[in-house]
Amino acid sequence: MDIVFKSKVDLKMLLPVFIICGLLLIISFISFLWPLALVSIGLFAFVYLASHNIRYYIIGHEMLIRTLGFKNIRFDIRKITTITETNDSWKSPAASLDRLDIKISRYGSVLVSPERKEEFIDVLLKINPEIIVRLKSQNQGQSK
Repeated sequence: MDIVFKSKVDLKMLLPVFIICGLLLIISFISFLWPLALVSIGLFAFVYLASHNIRYYIIGHEMLIRTLGFKNIRFDIRKITTITETNDSWKSPAASLDRLDIKISRYGSVLVSPERKEEFIDVLLKINPEIIVRLKSQNQGQSK
């Protein structure tokens, strides 16, 4: 079973870069600084592509996290111990602050932000029913 989840994209995270690129573009056109215009367009394109090309692949019992070709992460889903909902802003292959912290036995953790979070968790639980899931909604009287 191969399933692909796209990363959720949070415009609040991208807005500062887009504003800076826009301002640099305006300044470059007013001042006829064409190299600055190319740099700002290139930066805008890079940030947009990097944030919209994060994918989480479920391939058998493994997860592969692909970014824009810079860092691919692969691990065994059967080694996941906990999934915790978080808004941690730590650097990760996630384009949103609506994240899941996936602890992988003794190997550490990875932060992800799938668009369809509940479906993502359900798929992982079908492969590894031993995963402990801690969602913020559980603290409000609901359970997963």
